[in-house]
Amino acid sequence: LILDTDELVDDRLRALIEGPSSYGLVQAHLSEAQLAAGALAEYDAVLIRSPTQIPADAIEAAFARTEGCRLKVIGRAGVGVDNVAVKAATEHHVAVLNVPSASTQSVVELTVAHILNCARKVPLADSAVKNGEWPRNALWSAGTELHGKRIGLVGFGHIARGVARVVQALGMEVHVFTPSALQSVSKRAEIEAAGYVAQLSVDALFASCTH
Repeated sequence: LILDTDELVDDRLRALIEGPSSYGLVQAHLSEAQLAAGALAEYDAVLIRSPTQIPADAIEAAFARTEGCRLKVIGRAGVGVDNVAVKAATEHHVAVLNVPSASTQSVVELTVAHILNCARKVPLADSAVKNGEWPRNALWSAGTELHGKRIGLVGFGHIARGVARVVQALGMEVHVFTPSALQSVSKRAEIEAAGYVAQLSVDALFASCTH
């Protein structure tokens, strides 16, 4: 039996769950009182998003039920698992799964859009045109090209790597600072092999970059 607490399952997924897999599906939000009473024990798997919190006491209460606990998997439809007591789940051999790259491309594109907006003064131009103005010369001199500029990235996770690939294609020089590069020669080599510059401090990153 699968519990969907945040209306994740649509008709197509419902057909998959209730069809070939022969699992039952319950779509309901559990209250704090229900969780504290061990309601999770009734389900083999729980699918959640950010609104649902699964604290340690909810997991402990489920496994304290005298009739036993069926819970085997907690699936988080998103990147983080900060709303799940992972330590308590692991102690009871419950797998906690997430989707690390769920929003990566969306965030990469939004980040690059903001960079372009700032460089080309798009919000200012948009506001001026809406007010009936056409400050072509002012905006022409205020905007700058990204090509040939240096961008600094703090961290080198999925999102930073995605942003680096896009802005490098625009002709920007990519500089990266990540704490792991301080301790690992292989991490610095990985950064440099991708065509980026590895910086050894945030101060050095800021001093070297234009963006």
